[in-house]
Amino acid sequence: MSRWLMMLTARRQNAFCRERAVGMGNAMAKTRQSGRPPSGPRGQKVSDYPQVMIRLPRQTKATLEALSAATGVPVWQLVDRAVAVYVKQLSPSEQKLVADVRARRARPDTES
Repeated sequence: MSRWLMMLTARRQNAFCRERAVGMGNAMAKTRQSGRPPSGPRGQKVSDYPQVMIRLPRQTKATLEALSAATGVPVWQLVDRAVAVYVKQLSPSEQKLVADVRARRARPDTES
């Protein structure tokens, strides 16, 4: 079967399924949501996260992408986990310093 004919057949099947869903009183259409489900921790939308741009050596970027492909874990989650592991291995005084700086940066600036 040619590629064009396969695509046409698939389109007809999709149209038939949509017509069936409409004929069922939209029972199927109401239960399905469009788009991808939130993939962040606790069901958060990843698109709402702040963005960070960094420059990496080509080999590091290639390794990060290969790790993501091999494990199925998105790059942002790999970086998130790596930072958490790095902070955990710091000494208690360094961890406190990081926590203090993070808390200071999270506070709204009241001195203007």
